[in-house]
Amino acid sequence: MTQDARHTRVIYEIQVLGELDPSWEPYFSGLAIASTEVGRVPVTTLTGPVADQPALRGLLCKPLGPEPDVILDPAPTGGLG
Repeated sequence: MTQDARHTRVIYEIQVLGELDPSWEPYFSGLAIASTEVGRVPVTTLTGPVADQPALRGLLCKPLGPEPDVILDPAPTGGLG
C-alpha cells in the first residue's frame, strides 16, 4: 500500500432509523446530517469522509440509542476524499 492510499478517506453514508438534529454534526466529527422519511419512518443520514476503520468503529459506537438500526454505504458517490 502506498503512503497516499493509507491517508485516503472513504466517503460513507450511514443511515439510522429516527431523526437526529443537525446540531449534532460536531459530535459526529463533522459528518453532514440530513433527516428524511422513508414511507412514514424518519431516517437520519450521516454523510462524509471517514479516515479509517477505527474511526468508522468510533462513529458507530456513538450513542445513537440502545440498539440503532444502521445501514452503511461506503463511497455512495463513488468518490474517495
